[in-house]
Amino acid sequence: MGISTLTPELLLDIILFLDREDLIKLLQTCRYIYNIGYKPLCQKTDAKTLEAISELRGDVAGGVFNAIPYEPPLRKFTTSFTVTKTEDGSKTPVSGTLGFTAGVLIDACFDQICTGNRKITDGVFKLHYSSLKNKAIRRLLIALKLHSKYRPSSEFSITFLSVEMHLPQIPGFFDAKKLTRLSLRFHTLVWMRDLNKAHEESPEPQYIPPTGEVLWEIIRLRDLILNVPNLEQLSLKPQVVENTVTAERLTVLPRVLAQLKRAVLGLGKLHTVKITNYLFHPSFFLTLPATVKTLVYKNVNKLSPEWWHQFAKAPFPNVEELVIKLDSIPLSPIYRSIYDPYTIEGVRQELEKNNMASYTVEEVNIQNLKSFTCTGPENPWYPRLPRDLVECIKRKNKGLEDQNMGELVKSMESL
Repeated sequence: MGISTLTPELLLDIILFLDREDLIKLLQTCRYIYNIGYKPLCQKTDAKTLEAISELRGDVAGGVFNAIPYEPPLRKFTTSFTVTKTEDGSKTPVSGTLGFTAGVLIDACFDQICTGNRKITDGVFKLHYSSLKNKAIRRLLIALKLHSKYRPSSEFSITFLSVEMHLPQIPGFFDAKKLTRLSLRFHTLVWMRDLNKAHEESPEPQYIPPTGEVLWEIIRLRDLILNVPNLEQLSLKPQVVENTVTAERLTVLPRVLAQLKRAVLGLGKLHTVKITNYLFHPSFFLTLPATVKTLVYKNVNKLSPEWWHQFAKAPFPNVEELVIKLDSIPLSPIYRSIYDPYTIEGVRQELEKNNMASYTVEEVNIQNLKSFTCTGPENPWYPRLPRDLVECIKRKNKGLEDQNMGELVKSMESL
């Protein structure tokens, strides 16, 4: 006789003897057991969370959350959220560094578990990985994730996360399924041409396969995207140290990049995307879901002609606002020993050497724009855009007003 054939009363008696981890596994076996065991699971989870929060209240009293290693102001751990009293509906917004907000947040969670008299919503967390050196902060984040997992978003939710941390850590410390806004700043290794062979003459730039470290970074981003199905806004800020430009093509698309594309296409609620710098390779173009309405590309100087040709072919059926921004810092030539990076002639020779001195896209598919902004330095040798990009977009999207484009158009026409 299987356990699922037991009466609800007998099954409940068995469930009450299980610890939380075993109960989670049991509930995944069938819907009948899940319906009976879900409430006891929530009770066990609340008991475990309450134990952790009680310990954290002592940490707050001892000022542990203020003992974070010194970091510049932009790297401080800051939070904001709204606490709502259920009996009268009054709302109290709370914001500030974690040293200020931790006590309020922990007390609100404690009251929510004990009396059900609080709702904690609209959570915004901004943190740097250095904050995780603090043991109390790690324990707090794990407790909040546990508290969030079995409560609806109307009762508890952290919806906006802006972080600079290792990608696998995010699902470990946050309830990723409730996130609607995500801003990621992460470090990635260079995957371009072999710079040790940069002086060798070759008619075509040679394809260099990604290193194992780069592949792992792609896999980590893919896995994270698969964990945030309700995402509405996404900002990707890969930190690439290399400051050169390359025209090499992706003659072979690694399978993990194709998987990353499919993961992003699966974000059916995504409407705003911002990408700063290139993703892993200057020629890798990330295809976006048709739901995207606002699209921002920043620091596009290092994108290759192949990337721009893929951009031109992408339909973007619902994009209404497009922003393209160039980095104001000039790129240094690959051939430092030959060319002076701080002269127009040096930059001209760099562009010519990389087949990027002058190229066009001739046509773009995007055609439903209501707003288009393209900004960058006025020096005609710094932009790395296709020479006819702005004109093609304006031609396909009638009625667009010029927005910070005049000088850029002139400089590009001179190339």
